[in-house]
Amino acid sequence: YVGDTLAIYTPGWTKAKNEAGTALSQEKLTEALCDGFNHPAVSAIEELVADLSPYIKKGTLPDDITLLLLYRAE
Repeated sequence: YVGDTLAIYTPGWTKAKNEAGTALSQEKLTEALCDGFNHPAVSAIEELVADLSPYIKKGTLPDDITLLLLYRAE
């Protein structure tokens, strides 16, 4: 259906830690991903990176982080 979104990501996302050492939870990642659903993939990824920047820019990444978002526009 138009507007459907599929997210595929590696487990490194939930291993990322902010400066305080708190790991990004599965729930927080799921919430951030759901906030971007029904938006084009580019804007959804930009929003996700902004929401999770304390974990992926200023924290610790013990593993790679990979995200694939597929959005059906038509």
